Amino acid sequence: MEIRWLEDFLALARTRHFSRAAEQQHVSQPTFSRRIKLLEESMGTTLINRQTLPLSLTPAGEVFQELCERITRDVRDTRDRIAALDAEASARISVGSTQGLFSHFYQGWATEMGIAERLTGDKFHWQTIGQETLVPVSIANEQGEPRYRLPGTDEQPVPLIAYHSRGFLQSAIDGHLQRGKLPANLLPLNENTQSASIKALVKQGFGMGWLPKRMTEKSEQFGRLVRAGDERWDVPLEIRLIRLSDARSDDILNLWKQLET
Repeated sequence: MEIRWLEDFLALARTRHFSRAAEQQHVSQPTFSRRIKLLEESMGTTLINRQTLPLSLTPAGEVFQELCERITRDVRDTRDRIAALDAEASARISVGSTQGLFSHFYQGWATEMGIAERLTGDKFHWQTIGQETLVPVSIANEQGEPRYRLPGTDEQPVPLIAYHSRGFLQSAIDGHLQRGKLPANLLPLNENTQSASIKALVKQGFGMGWLPKRMTEKSEQFGRLVRAGDERWDVPLEIRLIRLSDARSDDILNLWKQLET
C-alpha cells in the first residue's frame, strides 16, 4: 500500500466523483480507478459504494477515511519537521578555534555580535505564560552571612555549582553576566541539569549557585540558604509556551486560543 493511494481515497471521499478526484490527483481516470481498486483489494473489503449517485462510502470506507486522515496528517507533519531540521542544519555555522582562543576571546565576541541559538519566528509561535528569576544563593555562616559571596576575586574565586554548560539556564546566566558587565570570578566545580541537584549541593556547602526564586521563597525550602549577591546578580527569565506555526492538532490550537483570551 502506498501513501498516494490514501490520498487518492481522500480525494474521492471529498468529491464523490471519480473524474474530479482523478483530476485533483493529476492522473487519468483509468489509473485513478485502478489505484482505488488496488486499495480495496489490499484492505480486503469494499470501501466505495458505486451504486449510489453521487458515490458514497461504505461503513468500512467511513472508518478507513478517519484512518487515512490521521496517517496523511502525520506524514505531512513528519515531512515538515524533517525539512525544518534540514534547513536548520544548512543554516548552522561551525567555528573552529583553539581551546585558549575559545575560552578567552570567542565566547565574549559571540555575545557582543548577538550570535545566539534562537527559534525562527516564521516557523514558531510563542506566548509568555509566566516570569521567573534565578537568584544567587549560598549556605550561611555562623553570623548568617553568605559563606560564598559574589563577585569573588582572582585570588579567591567563588566556587560555583553550575548548570550544564550547554543548557539553557547556564547560557542565560552567562549572558546576563556579560551583558551587565558584572565582574564575576567563579570557579565551576561541577555541572548539573536539575535545579534540585544544585540546591542540594549548595546546601551541603560545596559552593554557591543560581536557583529559581520559586525554590527559595518558602522558609522551609529556603533552609540555611542566603543571598550570595544583590539584585544585580538576579537573572530574569520568561516562561514561554512554543508551538509550530503550522500546528494541525485541534487540541493544541484550542489550548492556544484559551491562553490568548
